[in-house]
Amino acid sequence: MGMGLNKKDQGKNNDKIKDSLNPNNDLVAVIDGDYIIFKASAVADEHFITATHTKSGSSKEFKNVTEFKGRGKVLGGWLGEQNEERTEKGKSLLALEDFTTTKGVRREKKEDAEGNTLTDDSTLSHYFYSARTMLTSVLKELGASDYVMYIGGKEEFRLNKSKLMKYKGNRDDVQKPLIFKEMRQYAIDHLDAKVVVGIEVDDQVIIDAYSKDNHIVVGIDKDICSQPVRGFNPDKSDLGILNGASLGELELDTKRKIRGYGYKFMLAQLVLGDKADNYSPTCKSDVKFGDVKAHKLLHDISSEKEGLERVIEQYKLFYPEPIVTEDWRGNPMQADWLSVLEEMFVMVNMQRVENDARSVFTEFAEHGVTYEY
Repeated sequence: MGMGLNKKDQGKNNDKIKDSLNPNNDLVAVIDGDYIIFKASAVADEHFITATHTKSGSSKEFKNVTEFKGRGKVLGGWLGEQNEERTEKGKSLLALEDFTTTKGVRREKKEDAEGNTLTDDSTLSHYFYSARTMLTSVLKELGASDYVMYIGGKEEFRLNKSKLMKYKGNRDDVQKPLIFKEMRQYAIDHLDAKVVVGIEVDDQVIIDAYSKDNHIVVGIDKDICSQPVRGFNPDKSDLGILNGASLGELELDTKRKIRGYGYKFMLAQLVLGDKADNYSPTCKSDVKFGDVKAHKLLHDISSEKEGLERVIEQYKLFYPEPIVTEDWRGNPMQADWLSVLEEMFVMVNMQRVENDARSVFTEFAEHGVTYEY
């Protein structure tokens, strides 16, 4: 399995950023730079929809669907206004079914002080500055003395391991921001971003920070919360630095969605899966299992061993008998509680060392868990 850093794509250290860091402590920020690249480049996109009247062929552009038809079942927005006028004139009303809508995206237009529209190339520096500011802001907030930033290259590890569902297959048609390529290169050339190949950035930041008390992983992916490192989410800075190398906590938020960190949160991911990454332990099961049930199952465990034992019992309920099915590639396969748990463990757990050989079986052995199969 190829993994690690693409040396060819590594940029030089940005001395100006590093010179501004706090020299009075030894805290190192290990940054998942993909979130910076995506957020800084996404703001350059202007999204819109085009509504075309099927019969006449006439079309009109709108900022979003709400502007076109309003919210809810009752027509509003532009379409609602048109129908009010048609009612006054005694004309037949327009229906939503009379139109087709298509989504579009283009570069946001910016103007100079005189009101002249700037060229796309001339505005790139504005978005680059946003990326730089995002980086320096989080470093300042943490009081970091140094940082290392990683960005994604070609990811193959979990995709190759996935059988039940195509790992991140729900992202196949997701379009990246229009200046994503330019922003990525800027991060390499000017922010000292290092390109990770073979494994995910999530893996590399954990490898860097594992067993190092002075390293803090920075990112907005919830997977960080379930790994045995200290993590910081700049989008939820009020939570502070969370210690994932602990039993942790689980809670339900106001929307009855599970939140947490530490080993408990890792176990919750095992029984729930992750829609964002497109894996689920119940995808071949008839059992319905959601956040509330996961919280009830795991919130009060007193040890890793107890948590794993509860997960095993739940998986046996998911798959009381082996089933014959097909994997996402169309190949025949047998799914039972243990094989599904084995795959989910790979999906949930980030690598801690290069070529990490950990599995659900080594996890059982480490915590003294026995089982009948």
